Amino acid sequence: MVFAAVAGELLPEITKGHQPVGVVIGFALGVAVMLIIRHFAERLEGATPETTGRPSSNVGLITVVGIDVLIDGLLIGVGFAAGERVGTLLVIALTLELLFLGVSVASSLGSRGSAVAAPSGPWPA
Repeated sequence: MVFAAVAGELLPEITKGHQPVGVVIGFALGVAVMLIIRHFAERLEGATPETTGRPSSNVGLITVVGIDVLIDGLLIGVGFAAGERVGTLLVIALTLELLFLGVSVASSLGSRGSAVAAPSGPWPA
């Protein structure tokens, strides 16, 4: 859904005002960064208690989710810079993405036996 919003709304706006060469270079750099992040994430995720001798860690998963949310925020900013309609479509698409990302991360952390902290504050538990 995010790719559809970007392809249908954001890319025509960018290519209309700028040279397409910049878009191609940005796309290539983005793919390279994603592949680098994937490499390090797989390396962190592959560090099991059997291979390292230490208890398992969720650092890889949390790091990748943090990077994804950061990039999503930048994408929303670029979308609103291109126009209100584009920004709004990206917010809707990324909200749905983050909903499913949150459910997936919670499920993954729960299956790994991560502790769940009780909410604190004035709200009832």
